[in-house]
This record gives sequence, structure tokens and C-alpha cells, in this order.
Amino acid sequence: MAHHACPLPIVLGLGVAFAALAGCSPSFSPPLMSTHFGAPGRLAPDEGHVEATGTMWGSFGAGGSLPLPVNADLRLEVRGDARVGTTDGEWALGTVGFRYTARDLTHREDPDGQGLYGDLEGGFGLGVGGEASADDVDDDGLFPHDAIGGDWDRVAFGGYLGAGLGYRIWKPFAVFGRVRAQGSAAQGLPETVWGTAVVGPDFTFGPVLLYLAAGWGGYWNAEDGVMGPLFEGGLAYRFETAW
Repeated sequence: MAHHACPLPIVLGLGVAFAALAGCSPSFSPPLMSTHFGAPGRLAPDEGHVEATGTMWGSFGAGGSLPLPVNADLRLEVRGDARVGTTDGEWALGTVGFRYTARDLTHREDPDGQGLYGDLEGGFGLGVGGEASADDVDDDGLFPHDAIGGDWDRVAFGGYLGAGLGYRIWKPFAVFGRVRAQGSAAQGLPETVWGTAVVGPDFTFGPVLLYLAAGWGGYWNAEDGVMGPLFEGGLAYRFETAW
């Protein structure tokens, strides 16, 4: 395989990881999730929510999640992530994982939920997609996508781990930071590690939750390595569960 590097930044725009690399031919297995979560502790122990995340460039994709409480501190999360309508790699993946929240780390016991929160997340994903560079020719002179087919013919899978820390300044407003590492593999593509770090605000308007975030992200594999700025957002509706 021919090795190449892309000097221009990777942009993970408002929730969708997208290698916006004019004049560059990336190769990567897709990220399991191209967006993050809002502030830790944004939900009460007995609440779940449905959330949509997306991008101002609609053709680049969208995502969504459904976290449901297992107990006061643990949530089961089912998520989906997709990117369609581009020539730089398409994918659709679903993930299942858990999120553990450590509440009131400052021991304020504030009735409005003000204070410091942290959480840990982890899980696995499965789907299809990725991107094969035309520069990556194998020993037989074939491009990987010639042997496997299009993006939608590549089975992709992997796992992720992440952590967050946030401070709820007052009931409707919090600030937070998050980091996440993901490892993915897809047929005919190099195994890829994705890393991201973001900070941002989280707002509560009754049952509606809104977060915005900006930071840095990138991917690394045997063929490619790219880093650059990222921007994202999510809108959620929270509800009480029956347990």
C-alpha cells in the first residue's frame, strides 16, 4: 500500500465526523459515533431522553440516541450514527453501551442539582461503511474498494471508551468537557483509532435539552493520520420513566 498523509484538518462538523480534505484521499474505518453527549448529570436518576444530533451541512449525516436508566447512576444507551450523500466516505452504524454517572462530586446536596458531575461511557458498535483512498493500491494493483465494493458493502465494527466532567452552575445551565477514544475496523480498510476532546455549554428549557460543543479530533491508522477542529450540537427531549 502507498502511504500518504493529509495536511489539511479533519472537520467533525456539528455532530458528524467528516474528512473535509480538498485534494486529499483519506482511508479509514468509520467512527462508531461522531457526536458526544451533553453535560454529565443532565438527567435526573429516573429520567430518559431521546436526542437528535446533526450538522448544518445536512448531506453529511446525522445521529440519535436513546439513553434509559438502569438504576440511579447507570444508563443503557442505544445510538445510531450515519453519514450519507458524500464522496468522502459514507457509513451507518449502531452502538449499544453503558454510561455511569457520579453525581454531586462536591457534596453540595443542592436541591436544584447544582454542583460537579462526572461520567464514564463504553460500548460496542456494528454497521457498514468507511472510506478507501484511490492512492492505496495493493500488491496486485487493485484498490481496496474494487475488491470489496462500495462503502455500503463494507461491514464495520468496533468499540469506544469516553469520560466527561461538568459543572452545573445553576439549574438551567452547565458547562462540560469530554474525551473519547474509538477503535474501528472495516472490510478492506485499515484499522483506525479515533480520538476527540470537546468543551461546551448545556442548556435546560423545561423538558428540552440543548448542548453545543467545540474541540479537537482526528483519526490514525497505517495509511493516514489527520487532526483538526470539530464542532457539534444536540437537541433532546427528556421524559420520566416508569421505573
